[in-house]
Amino acid sequence: MAVWGHMRQAWKVRPMGLLDTTWLAGYNSRSVAEVTLMMILMLSRKVDEARAVFERRERIGEPVGQELHGKTLGIVGMGKVGKCLAAAAQGLGMKVMGVTSRSTRPELEQLLRSSHVVSLHCPLTSSTQGLIGPTELELMRKDAILINAARGSVVQREALWAALQAGSLAGVGLDTHWVEPAPRDDPLYSHPAVLALPHLGSISAEVYDRFAEVLAENIVRVREGRELLHRLC
Repeated sequence: MAVWGHMRQAWKVRPMGLLDTTWLAGYNSRSVAEVTLMMILMLSRKVDEARAVFERRERIGEPVGQELHGKTLGIVGMGKVGKCLAAAAQGLGMKVMGVTSRSTRPELEQLLRSSHVVSLHCPLTSSTQGLIGPTELELMRKDAILINAARGSVVQREALWAALQAGSLAGVGLDTHWVEPAPRDDPLYSHPAVLALPHLGSISAEVYDRFAEVLAENIVRVREGRELLHRLC
């Protein structure tokens, strides 16, 4: 309640400016990285499949999923989220590759070919719009997992749907979508290899507490005529 109280107060003080002109990049990095790692673990260990077996009260008669130790994680976008995820993955014994906006096309292609898990954490720009399409998906391992925690449009939807129908990916984790909320009638979300979440990465109690601290400080600064923290413009 304290968080929302701060936010309501912020809008009263500067209804069209305080939030729009404040840049809070990095405040949700750990939260996004944790949700990403959760999706990777759930897809790698086939948790949905295991839950279905349990609901039928059956025994698992064969190995379900794979360990992450020794596998390669490819991170597209090595900002704060990417670095948090890399540290967590290395703690589990994963090998980590990463590319940034300064990386070359051959470096991206090598990452796609080599990675057991490809996780997207780049901003949506003119150069990353549709970055992952038919060519890129074809480069990936047939047992690979693709995670999109960046923006929906970084991945070409039709190309991803075609890859899923062809069985070219072991799993897909989506925490960002082409349209939000995602349409109920999109068959992609019903595919058994897809784990979809409602943009959960940025939503944690700690993230909201950090947002509230900055907003509360900026309320004081507005009242006192001082410069805002983390101001964009």
